[in-house]
Amino acid sequence: MQRIINDPDNIVNEMLEGFLKAHADIVEATANPRVIKARNIPGA
Repeated sequence: MQRIINDPDNIVNEMLEGFLKAHADIVEATANPRVIKARNIPGA
């Protein structure tokens, strides 16, 4: 059986890292690794 998730204990952190990399134009990291925030996008 193949696994998509490396370690179940790290699933949230890994998911958020990937989301930040994929959407760096609209979100950014905060001091808390489990919290992300929307960037200030002009005109949106």
